[in-house]
Amino acid sequence: MSRRRLVVLLLVVLVPVLGTIAALTYRVFFMRLIRVPQGAMMNTILPGDHLIVHRLLGDISRGDIVVFTYPNDEASYVARVVGLPGETIQLKGKLVYINDRVLDEQRVLVASDNDYGPLEELSTEGTGPYRVYYIKHSSEEGEAPADALGDIGTVTPFQVPADSYFLIGDNRENSYDSRYRGAVPRNLIWGKCSMIYYSVTEPSREEVRWDRVFKKVQ
Repeated sequence: MSRRRLVVLLLVVLVPVLGTIAALTYRVFFMRLIRVPQGAMMNTILPGDHLIVHRLLGDISRGDIVVFTYPNDEASYVARVVGLPGETIQLKGKLVYINDRVLDEQRVLVASDNDYGPLEELSTEGTGPYRVYYIKHSSEEGEAPADALGDIGTVTPFQVPADSYFLIGDNRENSYDSRYRGAVPRNLIWGKCSMIYYSVTEPSREEVRWDRVFKKVQ
């Protein structure tokens, strides 16, 4: 066998093998596939959505939807980055203030809460790069959670510690997040959600939501 043919043969064999090894390495260390069982991120993410999550090695931006853990808690959670390190955050009704300025969000009023979704959308107010959801109360003024972290959500601003992030679920009245558990250190934020690769109805898991398969998470 000539040297040239030997080189070609080695390339034909090695390239697929190395490609497979690289893909497996990436899958093990830099990507996760997770199922979302709860509704803290509805309607952005519904219970029964299966997500592709990529490891976050660089900067974290406001609006990113991330997978993380809280201190002294091994469970994984999904929420949106709202407050960045060093910022002062305050919640008043349906408005989020960052350093005394209202954060741009699309605030969607829904008819009522739903354990498994989707929430029935009634109207939208405000502008922004993503949508968050509030139940339409009889007064049409959402009240701040009474047991949130300190007085946050009422009158007291909260400064996000250095190298930490303030995370809130898009289903604002049904999310146990940084308002209750505090800011999340950077080292506990694993990755960013990128896509729904599969989705089934909960809790029966009998029906595939084909309209959500391969939907980008944003």
